[in-house]
Amino acid sequence: VLDHPETYPETIRSYFESYIADTKGDLFESEEEVRAFSQEEENIKKYIIGSSGRNELLYHKALCYLSFEDLNQMLYSVTKMFLLEKGKMTDETTNYLKNLERFSLLRKRSFKDTHLEYVETFEYDFKFISEINFEIDPGQIKRCDPLTFRIKHNQDQISLIQNALNIYGESTAGLARLIQRNNLKLMFRGFEYN
Repeated sequence: VLDHPETYPETIRSYFESYIADTKGDLFESEEEVRAFSQEEENIKKYIIGSSGRNELLYHKALCYLSFEDLNQMLYSVTKMFLLEKGKMTDETTNYLKNLERFSLLRKRSFKDTHLEYVETFEYDFKFISEINFEIDPGQIKRCDPLTFRIKHNQDQISLIQNALNIYGESTAGLARLIQRNNLKLMFRGFEYN
């Protein structure tokens, strides 16, 4: 990813830049500067009330989840570039990744919007592929007859997500805590096909 900044959508690029700036903003040049800063009552109050000292990594991770479509697109772009560089990109691999990118997006985008349901057709048996933890060589897999998938949250997932949102809220900071304290895989939409 770092070798290919041209693949970053503008939103993701701005999050990376913001993360770097926020992290640098909390650094000091010397131990004396840290001591002087910590002796100022006003600085300590800012940390206590939460206007300073947020967890930069967690906060920016939450921002990426809020822009999941851009993040997903970037990850698949980098994957394609990597495979091209290694001479492993074929028409079949390209088609598999196109299907997988869409499948992943529908399962993971806006995970907190439990009312969303998608019906899509794919050329690969993602039920089987998921059962083997996606440990598959896309160059070896062949397309199947189109399968129509229904992708949605089940009732247990809806309850889990609603409970988490009630606890942590829907602000970016709340979402950051939700991400840190929950297994997001349990919140990604399930699927079935006919």
